[in-house]
Amino acid sequence: MRYAWIDMATTERVDAQQELARFQRDTDYFLAHHDELLREYPDHWVAIYEGRVIVAAEFDALLARLSEAGVPAGRAYIQPLKQKPDILIV
Repeated sequence: MRYAWIDMATTERVDAQQELARFQRDTDYFLAHHDELLREYPDHWVAIYEGRVIVAAEFDALLARLSEAGVPAGRAYIQPLKQKPDILIV
């Protein structure tokens, strides 16, 4: 049995297994290139979608760039590239 959903932003039918596999590839790309991305874009936001890298200094700017590129933000792998990690006190 295959599962799918409708992406509400694009009304595109999305195959769940294919989408999870693509997201895993994008995650793997980020992890494999993290140090390189951090050197090139310190303290920026990065999005990976289908192997494409989109970067911006601010989160809102990243969302705008994703939209301009036709990339659905809700399906992209998005992470901050921070030189110093946030410290959480719980």
